[in-house]
Amino acid sequence: MKNLAELFAALRQPHQVRDAAHISLDSCLSCGADLAGTPLYEEVRICPGCRFHYTIGARERIALLADSGSFRESHRALISIDPISFAGAYKRALFEEERRTGLPDAIVTGSARLGGRDIELAVIDFRFLGGSIGSVVGEKLTSAMEGAARHKRPLVAVVASGGARIQEGPLALLQMGKITLARGRMAKARMPFICVLANPALGAAYAGIGAHADYLIGEPGALIGYAAARAPGGTPDEQSVDDLLRRGLIDEVVDRAQQRDLIMHVLDVLTARTRIRVDDQAHPSPPHHAHGQAWNHVQMARQEHRPTALDFIGRMASTFIELRGDGAGHDTHAVTAGVATIEGEAVVIAGQQRTAADEPAADTWLPAEGFRKAERAFRLAARFNLPIITLIDSPGADPRPAATIAGLGQAMAACIAALAESPAPTVAAVIGEGGSEAAVAFGVADRVLMLEHAIYTVVSPERAALLLHRDVSRAEEVADALHLTADACRELKVIDAVVPEPAGGAHLDHETAAANLRLELLRALASLQGTPPKKLLPARYDRYRSIGEYSSYIGTTLVHEVTELRHAIARRAGAAAARIRHPRRRQERDQPAASTEEELAIP
Repeated sequence: MKNLAELFAALRQPHQVRDAAHISLDSCLSCGADLAGTPLYEEVRICPGCRFHYTIGARERIALLADSGSFRESHRALISIDPISFAGAYKRALFEEERRTGLPDAIVTGSARLGGRDIELAVIDFRFLGGSIGSVVGEKLTSAMEGAARHKRPLVAVVASGGARIQEGPLALLQMGKITLARGRMAKARMPFICVLANPALGAAYAGIGAHADYLIGEPGALIGYAAARAPGGTPDEQSVDDLLRRGLIDEVVDRAQQRDLIMHVLDVLTARTRIRVDDQAHPSPPHHAHGQAWNHVQMARQEHRPTALDFIGRMASTFIELRGDGAGHDTHAVTAGVATIEGEAVVIAGQQRTAADEPAADTWLPAEGFRKAERAFRLAARFNLPIITLIDSPGADPRPAATIAGLGQAMAACIAALAESPAPTVAAVIGEGGSEAAVAFGVADRVLMLEHAIYTVVSPERAALLLHRDVSRAEEVADALHLTADACRELKVIDAVVPEPAGGAHLDHETAAANLRLELLRALASLQGTPPKKLLPARYDRYRSIGEYSSYIGTTLVHEVTELRHAIARRAGAAAARIRHPRRRQERDQPAASTEEELAIP
């Protein structure tokens, strides 16, 4: 946009932006395109040339989102007062804003239907005192959240606000705490909260409302962040919606004209509930076992064209809505996470995404933000009681010192805990290289599957050869000793089942590989569905409590002594039997032969 600086400058004069909803422009302020008579501008206030989104009022927003005639406004009688006797014409400003906008305050709330689904709807209107959040906005939004929890309805909010209302002082600030507590009730009721951040969404609007959303949508061109861009050190580019999307601080950027469809889609996925049924007659081809060829499996697991987590998700799920970022300003392509539907069942999927062969080797390691991103997905699954599927394919966590400083250890621990504590069924699948602690962070599940040619290893064969023999060329020799193949892992009870791959490997037939994995995942989920958390969690605990082989010092000593005793008895008995069978040999000896009882005596 050639006039982007002018547009952000206009934000410093709120009356110009607020009035834009009532002013019909002839040409775009950004690109100069003709707006007069264009349907896109007239209906949704979007420039058809540069797609710049102009401010629209709360009631216009509601008309774009809600099913026709379904909106029922609530708490319309609530109006702001002057609670701290603010030094200024606050009461007069409120009266003028109400007369100009037709609104009692900066928010409109109520119930509606969206695609036939009952929802609670809240829209903050920037035209009314810059959409600032005072007592009335806080009260009405809190009531909407309470209504969502009480009536078991999702909440959809559209926010355009400059932050807390100055004229109400500390009372305005504390609305953020009130809203947060009400959001907690929604979470306990397992009701989704979808939020659209429009231009601008600053201060308490961003940190106190938008940051609580289960799925956060940004409107193109929106200025979003805690502080205004004109604050010291801030620039518009650093708080642009595109930059926030790149950093994973919002989940998607969508045109106003497509927001209704996306919100309906997200709600459909988050609330999908069905009972999985698996055809008992359906069976994939049996695996082609290859005992003693561990190094071949290592090469297969690392095959350049082997299907990745995204490949499997695209072929197994009918829908997939991706979650971006770790919630702390970082995102990574090393982990793909989102909500999907498989056979009509809503599930959360988190997959370790192997990088392309031409990308830097370090990009294959999982950084701290990858574990935090997965943890965010696991927490979302717990909130809505959704089953979790994880796909494991990484050589391991980032071993560089910078990763430790970035909180890798804490992020990994939190990721494991979130998966292990999930109240819903969890199924993990090793689809490629299951490397070191990164595999465990995605693998502490109720059922663990493993593709036929995948590997699961404490350390790479090359690294093991270097540590044990100071010779990386002995990696092939060491691979067998690591027990890293699917068959070996099943014998050790590390996994539950081996998923067969197409002849020659999954890289030769992605469709068949995905079909086989999908069938086994559905079988695992079907066997777990309906199990209440009070049974599921203890069973998961017992599963991992029993993993590993060990003994005490006394026990080991006793076993050793008993084994030696058995060997001694066997030797003595064998010698006695030989003398009985060959008496002449015994007579030829210089000394008289010992009795059988003497031979069997323990020294």
